[in-house]
Amino acid sequence: MTRTPESHVGFFKTLNALAGSRQLENQISRTFKACFDASPQFRSRVLSLLSRTCNVRLRQNAEWECLAEIGHDDGGRIDIVLRAPGQPRFDLESKVGSVLTLAQLRRYRSSTAHRRHLIALTKHRPEVPRRELRRAGIQTMRWQDVHRVLVETPIKGALDRFISASFAALLEEESMAYRSQLSLLSIRRAGRLLAAMSDKESAGASVREGFATLDSLSQLLSDVTRDAQDEFTSLTTWKPWGPCYTPHNGESWLEAGLWKGQMRRASYRSLGWGFAADKGGALWFCAWKEQGEDYKEFTKDPEPLMSRQGCLDRDNVWHLVRRALRDWKVK
Repeated sequence: MTRTPESHVGFFKTLNALAGSRQLENQISRTFKACFDASPQFRSRVLSLLSRTCNVRLRQNAEWECLAEIGHDDGGRIDIVLRAPGQPRFDLESKVGSVLTLAQLRRYRSSTAHRRHLIALTKHRPEVPRRELRRAGIQTMRWQDVHRVLVETPIKGALDRFISASFAALLEEESMAYRSQLSLLSIRRAGRLLAAMSDKESAGASVREGFATLDSLSQLLSDVTRDAQDEFTSLTTWKPWGPCYTPHNGESWLEAGLWKGQMRRASYRSLGWGFAADKGGALWFCAWKEQGEDYKEFTKDPEPLMSRQGCLDRDNVWHLVRRALRDWKVK
């Protein structure tokens, strides 16, 4: 009989203790703690993500401690606390199903000391606009971002690889993973499918993969729309449109955006972003502004939007749109 390493025993004991847990949020918080304690690779990737999110420097080789469901002065509790001597402290308030209110976060924030960072860690986009959270000194992160850092590059070591894969699988099971990692090849295939949709003579596009990619791109465009309204206060009263498929001047578009005004009288303003393909299937990303005869456009080949791992980086897409909106003097 093969002897099980002590680290495996401790890890599985922790997981077994979760059996019968009725609250998913508690289960995920405790499982997160088990993974953080048992795997240096898991710990390193989570800390790197928090460092970027909060824009702080930290030492990953410090004696980091993970605490789950810690009591708070107001009678509540913080789901996850990460701390180490001489390092920033991270208080993570996790919300998977229930609503996370700004008043609740402000109570936690009121007692946080210097070098403490409060992060709203959610399954869905926070109901509270990000700009309000930032004003209150609260950062936001999604469980999907945790999943992404665990799977985007290979992990060395059998134990570390098993733990990260197990937690990633748990997040996937609970629909807390971005729908797919979009490679440049898959995006260009989706471009050929877009072109084929407006050409009855076209055939042979990879339909299953193509539509799955287009579905993921649609989700990304919806996120960009929400990000735009969160970032620019003047857009909070604008109405979202899309994502939708639109043939236009021989090109095929998957697009979304915001508009304001009276469309029947053609006295409206529109902002949009999306992916377009020509008849040959060549694909590009575009953001545009339209107000009467005033039309401005910013286009980009998708390749610079990819991450170092070769997948479409959602942050790169949003940064491009944000730069265009700032150039267009959107407030």
